[in-house]
Amino acid sequence: MNMQINYVSYNTSYNSPAFGAKGCPISLRYIVDKRSYYLPERVLRYARELIARGEDTGVSLLDIHKKIYEPILECKTLAEVKKLFPEFDKVLPVVPCQKRSINLKSRQTENFGLKVLQDYWGNLMTKDEIAKMLGMPSRGTLDFSLNKINFAGYHHNYRTLLKASDTAGNKNIADKTKAWNKANPELRQALNKHAAQFCKKEEYRQAQAQRMFEYDMLHPERRQKISQKSKEMWNRCPEVKTAMCQFSKKQGQYLSILLAKHAKKLPLSETEQIVLNSFFKKFWMAHPEMKKILADALSDVINEMA
Repeated sequence: MNMQINYVSYNTSYNSPAFGAKGCPISLRYIVDKRSYYLPERVLRYARELIARGEDTGVSLLDIHKKIYEPILECKTLAEVKKLFPEFDKVLPVVPCQKRSINLKSRQTENFGLKVLQDYWGNLMTKDEIAKMLGMPSRGTLDFSLNKINFAGYHHNYRTLLKASDTAGNKNIADKTKAWNKANPELRQALNKHAAQFCKKEEYRQAQAQRMFEYDMLHPERRQKISQKSKEMWNRCPEVKTAMCQFSKKQGQYLSILLAKHAKKLPLSETEQIVLNSFFKKFWMAHPEMKKILADALSDVINEMA
């Protein structure tokens, strides 16, 4: 059987960190296109205007946030803030109806509302940091107080996007994630397995296929480069191809038909794809040494083409 292989091996050990330190910061266009629902209205509007004018190159979400909200730090009163930012119009200056509380010292002053707006929106301090700075016993105490003054915050994922859009912030996230992965290998393995199970769902696979199709339409060179790497990898591993051919002969005529269709890059039904994936999985489990040979060849190809 003269079988052409067009299949790249996959990692089933779940031992690699899920987050690397070499990733690029998330671009403003990606955030606006894919995560706009996390952005404050004022930030989203400004970002869209920049993109529409083609002036977003080199501009991060963090840059925009600072440009918009750092003027809060120059305000002397809450009234000045409300004049610049009508979205904070309902924020009260102090926590009402708590004058008997022994923990109210920082919240009885006339500038409590102003102070938390400046620290949260202007200085981008976390609620934990603000609570500690104000001498509060816990973040829960701060949340209770913020609710009383009608405080307007933002989604916690917005803060993550701010960090990930900045080079230093993105590296900080990556370093912390790598450190957590190293300290919690069992939890990391469980999370990776859970994610892998989710990726098997048909709705996810269809959505991912559509995303990759759209990306490949805009970047045909990517698909060509992947195909070239795969072809070169298999050319360097004739022993793997031979072993796979011998292994396939024991699996029946139906599998031979599927492999022929796969080699010709003909479309496969969902059932056919499941059968084919099962064959590859069985082969790698039966020949782990072959998997290492192929992985080493791919690594050499990638380094040579870099």
